Amino acid sequence: MQGFNRTLHLIAFAALTPLIGACASVTDIGQNGFNLPRADYFTSYSFSSHREDFALPPPAPGELIGPEGQCAGVAAAPDGAGAMPSPTQGGIGLQMSECDVVRRAGTPEKIEFPPNRFERAVVLTYIRGPRPGIYNFVGGRLASIERAPEAPAPPKPAKKPGRV
Repeated sequence: MQGFNRTLHLIAFAALTPLIGACASVTDIGQNGFNLPRADYFTSYSFSSHREDFALPPPAPGELIGPEGQCAGVAAAPDGAGAMPSPTQGGIGLQMSECDVVRRAGTPEKIEFPPNRFERAVVLTYIRGPRPGIYNFVGGRLASIERAPEAPAPPKPAKKPGRV
């Protein structure tokens, strides 16, 4: 039985030797033995990158919404109220500027400028329209989208009293 185990071990060793040898190429074996790969070896084949590589520049001042819900690039109507063109087609995505969202979703029903000591913060609320929701902006860029509160249901008509 001991001879069988020894033969089995030799067969397993012979089968695994090429697999272990395939892990190291000729350049990995130096005078001091195996050379370990450098730290940047693994990052060179990564499909993702550092967060800084995907950061967008801050939006231009013309891409920030004003307190009345108008963008700087939109011409004002003769009566003084801002004339908002009809919303453009297309989706709304994270990291869009404030005015990009307003151009696509239309004039919001509610605009809030919550206090933020470090960055500009804006909350646009759309109750009706093609894209209802609460759009949260930080630093002029869309950071999150939440579901809008339900619009109030129309009152039901009162029933006529029935015969008794």
